[in-house]
Amino acid sequence: MNAIIAWFAENKVAANLLMLFVVVAGILSLQDTRKEILPNISLDLITISVPYPGASPEDVEKSVLNRIESAI
Repeated sequence: MNAIIAWFAENKVAANLLMLFVVVAGILSLQDTRKEILPNISLDLITISVPYPGASPEDVEKSVLNRIESAI
């Protein structure tokens, strides 16, 4: 490994060409990179919201939640 580093230290043109190759390869690979703002994620979860203003939690459970759970 030290021999490779020493060779590149002596041959500055080769080191610069290698650096240029790495930079160009990185720039060219950016075009193929997949970019998403909001990726598609599937969750095994269902959320149901049923507003029932003025009702107590027991009333909501009896009149709404039990019916929804039995239908599902």
